[in-house]
Amino acid sequence: GYVLSAGLRGRVGTRVVLEAGGAFADFGGSIGDDASFAVAGRYYFTRNFAVGAEYQDSGDGSVIFLGGRYSF
Repeated sequence: GYVLSAGLRGRVGTRVVLEAGGAFADFGGSIGDDASFAVAGRYYFTRNFAVGAEYQDSGDGSVIFLGGRYSF
């Protein structure tokens, strides 16, 4: 099988990063194929620390992720 994916990420101002992307997977046989997309955003409180949310939707359902990120 195979998976194809593409996305965009950009900074809006100095503290906000937005992302959007999509993917298509085809594993063949009885598993079939699936298309999905996701949108996400992060707010940077400092250069190293951010909080964010992501929404993913696919044929299996939708999911919302909430989390933090620390870069070092």
